Amino acid sequence: ASLREEFEKELHKQIAEEFFSYALYENRCVFGASTLEGKHTLLHVMTTPWRSFGMFLGRLPGDAESLPHLRQATVTLAIVSVAKTLESSQLFQENRRYSEHLEELVAERTKDLEVSRAAAVRASEAKSRFLAMVSHEHRTPLNGILGMAQLLHDTSLTGEQRKYIDLIMSSSEL
Repeated sequence: ASLREEFEKELHKQIAEEFFSYALYENRCVFGASTLEGKHTLLHVMTTPWRSFGMFLGRLPGDAESLPHLRQATVTLAIVSVAKTLESSQLFQENRRYSEHLEELVAERTKDLEVSRAAAVRASEAKSRFLAMVSHEHRTPLNGILGMAQLLHDTSLTGEQRKYIDLIMSSSEL
């Protein structure tokens, strides 16, 4: 059998015997009997405080209990380092995807703002044209009225008529 098949067989045995689930809750080396005679299985969860990445499965020759505590700590340190590296890589990828998404949102918002700005400029220009036209439409007849009032002012008028013409003339001096 290939090495992969042997490890799959070993993994299925550890799962069936609930040794795998026990190892999931331990953040240390956990040893168990192997399917191969004279070997032991080493399980170690690959996790950080925020994420779990899987389970390390290894085989050790001979008696697992003879593996010194310092070597077990070294295995734990290596596996935790791998888990943290995996986490950093995933966080980097998530951050890159988020940055790309933000760039898309900024581009979309910029486009929306450009469209809104162009509409506002068009509205402002239309308002200016309207006000110029309305102003012209009011000024032309008013100038005619004021011209006629000036002509009337220079003629002989009664006191009451002069009072009204003076009122018209003073109203135009705002």
